[in-house]
Parts: sequence; structure tokens; C-alpha cells
Amino acid sequence: MAERAGLSVALTIAAAGLALSPLAGLVWRFRSIPPETLLPAGDWPAPVLAPDQTPEGPVLVGIQYRARPRLEDRLMTALQKTKDSRRRTGAISWRAWHDASDPGRVLEEFVVASWDDHLRQHERVTKREQAHLERVRELTDPDHPVVVTHWLAVSSRKLPGSPAKPT
Repeated sequence: MAERAGLSVALTIAAAGLALSPLAGLVWRFRSIPPETLLPAGDWPAPVLAPDQTPEGPVLVGIQYRARPRLEDRLMTALQKTKDSRRRTGAISWRAWHDASDPGRVLEEFVVASWDDHLRQHERVTKREQAHLERVRELTDPDHPVVVTHWLAVSSRKLPGSPAKPT
């Protein structure tokens, strides 16, 4: 715009937008969030780590759901809403998948930078987010429990033929 209209015009329009933006706050109000819903949920089970594991690097968390019959689309819609929660609590990426041969089988995956970050992620879930996750669980088939798996990145020191870990 600055090339076509000139720098002065572009800066004037930017200044006007900046000056008028507080008025947008009068028109579009933020929704009030009750403070009690932002408290930590505090009841997430701790993930299990095998005794001989020393996690290094990112952690891939996979959560497999089985949708109740005829609620597959509703489950996928509800899972899409968990993305912001997962990212807010520490995930660096997130995606939901459904099985190509069985659309009722759904997989939520997200990556957290480290095992310690994933442990902190459990502490960051609010009661509001927990309530949403409960709605997701209500859409799942009770005959097929939700399965959570934690995948650790393979360190180059643990690959066959790699030198032993220094002591």
C-alpha cells in the first residue's frame, strides 16, 4: 500500500486504525470467565514411565477414542476444540485423526517438548478444560475405554551400534 498510495497515506491509515481500535473493545466485549473454572483440575493421573527409561527430547502423546455409534462427527468436532487447551498447556503440535477403515476409531496426538513439560502439562489443566474433556469422553463408547500412550523420542545414543552413554 505504501508503494501505491505513498508512505504518508499508509502511516495515516495505520495511525487511524490504531487510534480507533479501543472503540472495538466497546462494541465487542470479552466474555467473562468465572475464576473458579480457571483453577487447576488437579485430578489427572500421572503418566507411567518404565523404570529403565530416561526420557530425552520430545514426547508424543496418543489418545485413542472409540466414538459412540452415530456420534463420530460430534466426537471429531469436540476434539477439535481440545487443540487450544493442549497447546495452552504445553503441546508444540496437535492433530486428530480418524481411521480410514473405521471412522468411529479416533486418535488424538500431540507433541510436548520433554517429559518434564508433559508432567507440568498435567498440572496446567483447568477445571474448565477438564469439563470440556469430560464432554469428549461422553461421546466415546463406554465399552471401549480410552487408551493413552506416551512415545519417547529415540536418542541417537540408544540406537544399536551407538557408543554407550557417558557416565
